[in-house]
Amino acid sequence: MDKPNKDEILSAVNASGYLFEQEIGSILEKNGFHIKTNAAFKDKDEEISREIDVLAYKRIYWNEEKKCLLELQ
Repeated sequence: MDKPNKDEILSAVNASGYLFEQEIGSILEKNGFHIKTNAAFKDKDEEISREIDVLAYKRIYWNEEKKCLLELQ
């Protein structure tokens, strides 16, 4: 079996969505969000592992005295 060339590798990476999720993650970070890429979770309906490409949250409000937190997800 031949090794893939540069164009084939780039095509496979683009098709996987990896570059897109990295780009979206970078945009969210630049806008003050904390991000996590490739977050795995168990699908409770089908009992299988799934993946979310990008998780993001941003703290909007925090009151130390009242221990009150508001985040945007």
